[in-house]
Amino acid sequence: MDERVLKLMDFIDNSPTSFHAVSQVEKILSAHNFKKLSESDKWDIEKGEKYFVNKDNGAIIAFSIGLGEVENNGFKMIASHVDSPCLKIKPSPDMADENTYLKLNTEVYGSPILSTWFDRPLGIAGRIVLKGDDVFKPEVRIVNIDRAVSIIPNLAIHFTREKNQNEIDKQKELTALLAIINDSLEQDNSLISLLESEFNISRFDILDFELSLYDYSKSEVVGANEEFLSAGRLDDLWMVQSSLTGLLNSKDSESTKVGVFLNHEEIGSKTNEGADSVFLKTILKRICIGLSKNEEDFYRALENSFMISADLAHGVHPNYKEISDPTNRPVLGSGVVLKYSSNKRYLTDSYTSAIIIGLCENNNIPYQKFVNNSNLRGGSTMGTFFSSHLAVRVLDLGSPILSMHSIKELASANDVIQTEELFRVFYEA
Repeated sequence: MDERVLKLMDFIDNSPTSFHAVSQVEKILSAHNFKKLSESDKWDIEKGEKYFVNKDNGAIIAFSIGLGEVENNGFKMIASHVDSPCLKIKPSPDMADENTYLKLNTEVYGSPILSTWFDRPLGIAGRIVLKGDDVFKPEVRIVNIDRAVSIIPNLAIHFTREKNQNEIDKQKELTALLAIINDSLEQDNSLISLLESEFNISRFDILDFELSLYDYSKSEVVGANEEFLSAGRLDDLWMVQSSLTGLLNSKDSESTKVGVFLNHEEIGSKTNEGADSVFLKTILKRICIGLSKNEEDFYRALENSFMISADLAHGVHPNYKEISDPTNRPVLGSGVVLKYSSNKRYLTDSYTSAIIIGLCENNNIPYQKFVNNSNLRGGSTMGTFFSSHLAVRVLDLGSPILSMHSIKELASANDVIQTEELFRVFYEA
């Protein structure tokens, strides 16, 4: 199996939550000599140097300062999101069921295919916030109970013959089984007790937490010829890892190269870590200020910039071919996908697509086009937010998958290679 596919699998398996994904991106950037900047400090940046900003462990923006003048050469940006649909654990989550079972109260995040979460060994991971010396600067720990610690049991078919996805009671049926209650098990604060023992911390130091359930099984290569990749959170960790790799492997450019890894796309992006915020605009403006440019130079830089909004695309499903558009039908293994929408849910137009098609054809990278079946509304991406906040040219692009938003999604191993190559040549162009 190609090393690039194995690296993607490793990245996904070590990113059970968005916090872990951001932490991994930071470690990789630091290993490649990117310097960490704080938003609260005055920036001293130089041409040819590399930097990144971590926003509260939830989002990260990395940039390599171009060799040209930013107002003339602009920014080349690829944006992706670190979050995926999942089940979040609610505060005060413990539910003792008639002194027999101990369950965790959960809340649906985003739009997962709920039925895929049943009967799976589940881990628990996320962020714990502890008391610190300064009440305004508590200690943050990114944690993972790295074992199968919970499960959501299905109801037997004998009692649920007519049930479907739309009938799942999210409050009742998605509570996760944690343990059997016995004399030695403390019923109150049981999750807190588990955190105490797993991470050697006192419950009295735990101020709060943001924890999620995740599928404990690892990513796998499947298929008669090992042509498929089955993994959780491909949407959108695949684009995160591939764009990061493209940024790191690309040669120096006249343009300033920017990797944008944001949060909360699955719930609308309306947070300070999301695309519908001023986070990216602020970072780009501060880059210009750090290079002794003025506000006019900043707006000139935006006009000379280009962004790829990188999010996955729907491949033609072998069992539901009628769902796809009759003439725009991306197939797994046949290359990257340009995403179009006349209603601008995707921002690709003939001008922006011509640029990417030119890159693909000049570098022998296969590409496809996607449009929704006219009877279906389809989804959207972060691209519209970037365009409205920055007025830059944006193209929506992704790679095709099946089972989008399932606990396990399906991709082509070959598409991993082609996507990384496109992102590399984009940054170098």
